[in-house]
Amino acid sequence: MTSKNRVSSIRRRSLRRVENVRPQRRLFLIATEGEKTEPQYFNLKVFTDSAEKSIKIEVIPHHTDSAPSDVLKRMKKVLNEYIRECKIRRDDYAWIIIDKDNWSTGAIDQIFEWSQEHPNRGVAVSNPKFEFWLLLHFNNGDGIISSQKCSEALQRSCPDYKKDCIPLGKFKRENILNAIQRAKQLDNPPCPKWPKNTGTTVYRLVEKLLE
Repeated sequence: MTSKNRVSSIRRRSLRRVENVRPQRRLFLIATEGEKTEPQYFNLKVFTDSAEKSIKIEVIPHHTDSAPSDVLKRMKKVLNEYIRECKIRRDDYAWIIIDKDNWSTGAIDQIFEWSQEHPNRGVAVSNPKFEFWLLLHFNNGDGIISSQKCSEALQRSCPDYKKDCIPLGKFKRENILNAIQRAKQLDNPPCPKWPKNTGTTVYRLVEKLLE
């Protein structure tokens, strides 16, 4: 073997070693009740655009049905497909994001039962709705007693907000960290399932995304 060929062979072996040790990205499968706002939020670049980040976020497409049972059905279908195709690893996560709104306790309980079947499954609930989590990016969310009050407060705090197109520039890392702290203060002591009063447990997933 010539010197040139020997160098080329060593280089190829070195490249293969680098590829073999390169860490795979941790997958977060997220099924949401909302069709537009939640997918936009979880596709924020702050969650994945970093040299240190090694995660991939897949938001399961939403169509027309948004009841908790329908969200769970979509998650189960996609998760089973991933398992069947060996696309799920031990350190991957599956989370469901829903609103408390007017859903019954029984409707939400079935999702929590599903989440207890595996340690890497989770459920995040916002009371009254996901927009309350967005509101916490700007203030403490005081005085929110209904879904309508939540929408009005978010519009005042973030005039550019639209349900079908959230202003991505307003949801930067600093704002997200503030929202986490505000949500934790409301969730004290931490609720085992979902907030009985105004609050949100979305922060539990977001913390994992920012780890």
